[in-house]
Amino acid sequence: MKKVFIAGIVLVTVFLPGLLFAGVAPTLEVITPTRGEEVDFGESVVIAVSIYDPEGDTDIQSIEIKVDNKDVTRQANISALLITYVIEEIKTPGRHRFTMSVKDKEGNPEEITSFFTVGGEVPKDRAFTVNGTVKLGYDFDDQSSVNHVGTAEVYLYGRAFNWMDYAADVELTNAPSTDGQRVSTYRLDLYTPIGNAVLGDTTPSFSDYTIDGSRVFGVHLLPQFGFFGMELLFGQSLEPVSNPATQAQTVYGFKLKPVNTETFQLGINFLKVLDTDDPAINATAQDNIVLGADARFALFEEKLLVSLEANESLLNTDISAGATVLNELSWIFMINPEKMVPIIPGFSNFAGKAGMKLGPFFENTLNAEFSFVGPAYNSLANTAITQDRAGIKAWDTAWLFGRDLYLSLAFQYYWNNLFNTLSYTTNTLGGSGYAYIYATDYLTFNAGVNLLTSFDESKANVDSTNTTVDAGVSYDLELLETSSTAYFNGTASFTGDKVTPANDLSDYSTRVGLISYFDAIPLDTKAVVGYDFGDSPDSFYVEGKAGYWFFPEETLYTYAQAAYATGDQLLETEAGATAYIPWDVEIDAKVEYITYPGYNNLRISASATKEF
Repeated sequence: MKKVFIAGIVLVTVFLPGLLFAGVAPTLEVITPTRGEEVDFGESVVIAVSIYDPEGDTDIQSIEIKVDNKDVTRQANISALLITYVIEEIKTPGRHRFTMSVKDKEGNPEEITSFFTVGGEVPKDRAFTVNGTVKLGYDFDDQSSVNHVGTAEVYLYGRAFNWMDYAADVELTNAPSTDGQRVSTYRLDLYTPIGNAVLGDTTPSFSDYTIDGSRVFGVHLLPQFGFFGMELLFGQSLEPVSNPATQAQTVYGFKLKPVNTETFQLGINFLKVLDTDDPAINATAQDNIVLGADARFALFEEKLLVSLEANESLLNTDISAGATVLNELSWIFMINPEKMVPIIPGFSNFAGKAGMKLGPFFENTLNAEFSFVGPAYNSLANTAITQDRAGIKAWDTAWLFGRDLYLSLAFQYYWNNLFNTLSYTTNTLGGSGYAYIYATDYLTFNAGVNLLTSFDESKANVDSTNTTVDAGVSYDLELLETSSTAYFNGTASFTGDKVTPANDLSDYSTRVGLISYFDAIPLDTKAVVGYDFGDSPDSFYVEGKAGYWFFPEETLYTYAQAAYATGDQLLETEAGATAYIPWDVEIDAKVEYITYPGYNNLRISASATKEF
């Protein structure tokens, strides 16, 4: 049976544009599944995350992927621009979280977290059912601000009252917060014939430019009556002000969906975010409202999807003096012309988007999108929005020659300074192309190129280009009584800065590896060698792993692995074990040791999970 790399079945989108700033970590963007996407019980899930790195200095070896707190990095397909991982036939209902982290070669970290929801197969002939998991864990990190971290998670799902399904998730931990947010979470989901409700930690998504996945602790109601629906939101969020300080915000949201069918959806959104004035963190409290609308059309059995979104915002940058105009309406918005951004609403505080997806037709799918965000548009519940920017992007994917060739092409063009408030306009032009060739059942080739150019009209302030090229080949073979996969990966990155030539960079990395599984005994091994060179110090890389399943029932798995890079004299060692003991309990333990000149770090983790 033909072995198809995971990356070949994922739509490669265009990466978010940006300027070339030294020392900035790569940007991550989740392609699939979309945040909060519902997946049917027993289906497979493809997790795909793109890496946008205009500096071209992503440290691929630092990439880590976790699904429900389980490290699955070794099972993922990793390239310089795209990371993918497949979960086959997922059969655990409820919310599932996944996290990806990466660093650049200077050590700057970036992390992204998202989730999807799996529908349950709950027996309908009982008035009340309980299923779930209980997990207890312990982590030790001698370089962390909190060395000893304990965790406890209880996840329950089932049916109640013969007409309502539920899912409850409680996570308790003393782990330190990296962004000022609460680390212990509490959530209860209720599913009824007239709609759903979320109590506790909720991540609502009204639209891209209102609120889209920010954490709110409160109540989120989603009633649905035929084709008419609505959403009601009330709670508190925490906005990072300065590390690690945060400012509490009260969030009020309302989304009216007068039409909500499979072929047409219409939404009218209202969102209000009010800061809590806390002098202890030296933050000026603000008041913000957003009014918007969004629509989605699905035609020709969803072969043509059209989405539209339009929003207007108002921001009072300092509410310490209260409302100076129309005080009786201050419960909606505190109007103070001296502190308003903007004073008169218009296109400067407008944000909109129009998108289209056409296909698949004849194994081909075309996507396009135009977006506009004014310099005065603000949604305090969505701090990831880039202001003062407009642009277009398009991408096309196709299978050819009986699915022996997969192609992906992408284009993007963005510009800022929409209202001539800056000294010059920065343009960002990019394109990418990827090909995956499945020559035989055993041989696979892949190659790709990504180009990104930033410039102003005079090219006196910004004029830089980044090019990333990567290619690889894998071959399945029988070697010394083993089922093995041999592979080669190579990446080249070039950054040219005509304004500041000293910023020019060129780096190259190559990896040759072999993964083997011994059919006679349950042993899996991995060996990788590589060489990195260019403007960074040359480095030889070597990695090895051996794992073994004990007992005929394979109830105990142990492994040991190590990786060493000569350039920075980095040594990473790891040993672990997974045991399946009676009473359906899974025990996991892992020890990691990382060392390089002037640094040593020991990490120990252990957990016990019980399913019922």
